[in-house]
Amino acid sequence: MQITLPNIKEIIPKLLKKKSVFNKREQTIKDWLNEQQERIRRNNFLLKNKSEENNIKILNLLFGGLLMRRVRDEIGEKIAEKLKDNFQNDELLTIKYIGFKTRDLALSEFNNNYVANDLHVSRIMTRIGLLNYGFDLVKDNDLEMGNNPGDNKNYLFLHKLVLRLSDLLDRKYSPTDLDRIFWHFGRSICKNKPQCNENKCPILF
Repeated sequence: MQITLPNIKEIIPKLLKKKSVFNKREQTIKDWLNEQQERIRRNNFLLKNKSEENNIKILNLLFGGLLMRRVRDEIGEKIAEKLKDNFQNDELLTIKYIGFKTRDLALSEFNNNYVANDLHVSRIMTRIGLLNYGFDLVKDNDLEMGNNPGDNKNYLFLHKLVLRLSDLLDRKYSPTDLDRIFWHFGRSICKNKPQCNENKCPILF
């Protein structure tokens, strides 16, 4: 049986045009993406320009993330490099209620190689057919092909899959960019009950 894989380079521009509502604000997914990219730039400025004032701002960002289920580990650039492969021995993961998703969402505020795979994101990748790009990833015993972000092996698979999709896009869109694009599309349009009609879905029509 031959599987025709969806063309990710055609899909992403279509999703960017759609509008998404979050915190009572409505704008295009592209505008939401621009805001995320600007936050990462601002936060990286804090990392690169070390001072007591900036350290306090960084700490506040992390504590704010913790309180909003967006925690991540120590923010040094060395740690960020280690975490590109979703560093599984991170000490933060030993803290109660802190898992990959919680840590990765906050880390994505500082490093665009991170995605906080949740049901919105995995649902979109499943429905579009993008999971099929991950068949050969399961050679790694730590991974298991699946779309359940609550399962650690599935979560690590989804993380690697988004890295691969970013590479297929020639890194025009980072893993964090793709996470935000799929998340907004999943919350606003392709919900639990998908709105598959001409006015809503940019992929089918």
